[in-house]
Amino acid sequence: MKFYFLSSRPSILKIGGAYFGTVGTFEKFAEITPEDNLFAEFIPQNALPVGFFINDELRFHPPLGVEVYFLKNGVCIFVKDYPPADQTFSLIAQKRFSSLLVSVFRSGNIQAVFSFENQETVCPLEEEFSLSNVFLHENLVYIEGQNVLAVFTKNGNLLFKERFTEYRLFDGGMTVTTPLSDGLQTQIQQRFTLHENAVHRQEYTVLSRKEFQQELYEKTIPYLFFQSVLLSLDFERFLSDSLKEKTQNIHEFLGEFVAVAFSDTEKEIALVRKKRERVFELSYYQVEMKDGKIVDIKG
Repeated sequence: MKFYFLSSRPSILKIGGAYFGTVGTFEKFAEITPEDNLFAEFIPQNALPVGFFINDELRFHPPLGVEVYFLKNGVCIFVKDYPPADQTFSLIAQKRFSSLLVSVFRSGNIQAVFSFENQETVCPLEEEFSLSNVFLHENLVYIEGQNVLAVFTKNGNLLFKERFTEYRLFDGGMTVTTPLSDGLQTQIQQRFTLHENAVHRQEYTVLSRKEFQQELYEKTIPYLFFQSVLLSLDFERFLSDSLKEKTQNIHEFLGEFVAVAFSDTEKEIALVRKKRERVFELSYYQVEMKDGKIVDIKG
């Protein structure tokens, strides 16, 4: 069976004690028989290693910090979180807003603490928040990290967290520009409305380099269609007139999914479905287009 290996940070990979090179966001793969029960070890810099046996138990019950994705041609193992090597406490950012105190600190992992009226809420944050700025806008708390933005209620409930290349706040809302991992250096600009206990996505548009406009259109329309279905936005604009007549069945046809991904095949999109905690399965759909519109979807 083909196993793919990915890591959230550059790491040395060993399989069965043998050096297998470095691994990061570009995967490495190997043909491995789960019955051999080989031990895989990811060794990063400035964090503790993560190790596990490659067997059937891993494929269905991965350890904390490890995600497993079932692909059409194998299994992908993604080490998402590493145990911190340094448990020293260090304050990253702290702001007081009347009776609310927001603190971002590192004690092993990075966390945010919301202290309000003798109550505390602790929220874990990613490594991108190792440099943070905390501010208040329209009664919501913003924590800006390194190209990542998180929005919380005053009692510490997370409403929004996404990577950005730029963002802009205005009365009642914000726009956030997010890069797409499509190889075309394209971005999506999203517009949100802000409420005291919610952030609602209203619309998004595609931004691209001019020389990639035509290629962008052909490659991202299927992706944007499935994203629109996932986010309950207007997806009919991507469909041909004949296909619009069947939109009432689209959610039943696609089923539930948690993310959309490009595949190695042009005009084929992968929908990521959650099977259980830290275990996902990818379903693939082929999209046929004509005159810039989707005319058929096959699963």
